[in-house]
Amino acid sequence: MSQQFRVINQTKQELVFQPIQKADRFWKRLLGLMGKKELHFGLLLTPCYSIHTFFLKHEIDVVFLGENNQVLFLIQQAQRGRIFVGVPGTKTVLELPPTVTKGKLHIGDILAFIPFSTSQ
Repeated sequence: MSQQFRVINQTKQELVFQPIQKADRFWKRLLGLMGKKELHFGLLLTPCYSIHTFFLKHEIDVVFLGENNQVLFLIQQAQRGRIFVGVPGTKTVLELPPTVTKGKLHIGDILAFIPFSTSQ
């Protein structure tokens, strides 16, 4: 199993979601959340500036991050079967289960990804 992370909104000092898995290889980024029946985890795609939601079973929240993991753009409940391109400066994309970002993230917030073990 790959290392997992929890994502913290450093601006508000609160937990956003856990677990987050990192997709930092071509095939992991390409497959992403495709075909997952249930979303019990988020996915950090790096490097990445655009995503697609083809073959997803559910809508997802999408967070486009720039330098220092600053939130540049948010899409809540991104519809399936679409392509989404980040704004200029996008370096990384965070995909989360639907409605996770509601009230927890805003443009300009800074996020931190903290490694943790599943035995905690």
